[in-house]
Amino acid sequence: MWKTRIGYNINGLSQAAVFTLRHPGDRAYAQKPGQGVRGERARIAAVLENLALPSPPSESNFLLVTVTGGPEAARALYEGLKASHILVRYFDTPELADKLRITIGTPAENDALVTTLKALL
Repeated sequence: MWKTRIGYNINGLSQAAVFTLRHPGDRAYAQKPGQGVRGERARIAAVLENLALPSPPSESNFLLVTVTGGPEAARALYEGLKASHILVRYFDTPELADKLRITIGTPAENDALVTTLKALL
């Protein structure tokens, strides 16, 4: 396989950029990944808001939710999710101790997150 590959490897984002440059009229292809993240982010933000896990508006691929109950509740929720094989980010710093960083995944991954959160809360 090494003998047949091109002279250099590029990652998926670079491949998308090359495709976009070669096919400038195909905006739908270039915009598709971002649309999926935006849609899922909006859906999950609304669900989390209903679960009393608010987050400020986000333009990235994650939400920074505030856990009601303070740092102890945030750590307990983090540990519960981790025990269920759902990884989120917990920051053990005074400024962020009551927050969890939740990365937006696939719809199936996000559904598993919501199901587990409902069970833990």
